[in-house]
Amino acid sequence: MAKQSTGFALTIAGFFLGHSHKGRMFYESVHGTFAKILLVPIAAQLGLGVYLKLHIHEQSIRPYAVKVHGILGKAYPILGWTQILFGAVTFRNYCRGDNLGQCLAHYIMVSLVFVSL
Repeated sequence: MAKQSTGFALTIAGFFLGHSHKGRMFYESVHGTFAKILLVPIAAQLGLGVYLKLHIHEQSIRPYAVKVHGILGKAYPILGWTQILFGAVTFRNYCRGDNLGQCLAHYIMVSLVFVSL
């Protein structure tokens, strides 16, 4: 639990430090948008982990919390992979403006490159 809490604290610190410096500003991208969305499952996983450590509501709510906690934990590799690919596509400037088709095509190509490695 200490590792997960430390990871969450570092994630939040990095998020705030990355947005507070007023230095190099980046354009809005799918990578940045998805990073904001990823804060929800990360916070939910932390909250569920704390709740499960308390061992309360053993017969009523806890079994459902265990299932949701497991689903979120198993989704992390998929969410992380998606964020990495969004970062690679954004780095190459393929996802600018309203060009969703171009963005999706390059997302698929980057996925195939990473899978072949």
